[in-house]
Amino acid sequence: MDNLIKSVDRGSPLHGKAHPGDAVISINGHKIIDVLDYKFFAYDSELHVVLRHPDGSESEVHVRKTVGGDLGLEFESYLMDTPRSCANNCVFCFIDQLPKGMRRTMYFKDDDARLSFLLGNYITLTNLSKREIERIIALHISPINVSVHTTNPELRCAMLRNPRAGETINTMRRFAESGITMNCQIVCCPGLNDGEELMRSMRDLEAMYPGVHSVSIVPVGLTKFREGLYPLTPFTKEHAAETLDMITAHASSSAGTSSTSLPDASSRRTNFSRSTPSLKTAWVCFVCWRRSSAPHCACPTRRTAYHSRLRPASPPRRISRSL
Repeated sequence: MDNLIKSVDRGSPLHGKAHPGDAVISINGHKIIDVLDYKFFAYDSELHVVLRHPDGSESEVHVRKTVGGDLGLEFESYLMDTPRSCANNCVFCFIDQLPKGMRRTMYFKDDDARLSFLLGNYITLTNLSKREIERIIALHISPINVSVHTTNPELRCAMLRNPRAGETINTMRRFAESGITMNCQIVCCPGLNDGEELMRSMRDLEAMYPGVHSVSIVPVGLTKFREGLYPLTPFTKEHAAETLDMITAHASSSAGTSSTSLPDASSRRTNFSRSTPSLKTAWVCFVCWRRSSAPHCACPTRRTAYHSRLRPASPPRRISRSL
């Protein structure tokens, strides 16, 4: 079982009551399936924790602690569950372009909503069950990071090579209506989701504001290890400049109403809910990640890859349950 206790901290309110090898079954009557259930339902100051012992017997422990205080338990698995793998076969997948002979974990394609919320990983939403969608809404799991790539359902199915891929745009709309904050990304592939398709995606995502807090547009990354993979072409200097002009024009026309990139790293709070800050236009260099008010950078590499970005003008306020 992945929810087996590995160790109990000395200062834990469960010290002497829970032991390594025990499993957390429920808290205040709520079944604990994974780390999200555990963190959410363990937030309160008074808890009734049901433990299952190695011999199969169960006991209930009454706990008093500070609101939001940690129970001080370490589990065999961080997620208290098996990580969810990707159900797609994206035409631009970077993992498919890795060389052979690397460590095994390098080839694992995660697509886990829990890792999106807890660690900032991007997910496509294609492997979410109805129960998982309802839980994200019910627990207000926010923010989550979404790999969108295109809002055209047919094109998304083709690019992700998953017949369910087009359905998840409606899932995003439902999240937005439910107050879930989403940071989005688009891997832009010449000839597929660029040009007018990119502008369509920008308009559709803008319509979900403030649910869609930000959109990052990144050029497709290609390696030399692409034998047998979908034929993709890299951006030329001219095409990149044209695409940047389109993005900049859209960002300028949308200033004050929508966002077009990732939030500052300092604003990534691990909260179950947070307010959406006011936004203003800025630029960021892909190489050194410096920001400025103009689309240029003097970093040593003298690269010219930039993208339009809207960043928080002030840190967001913590307004709900935190991890």
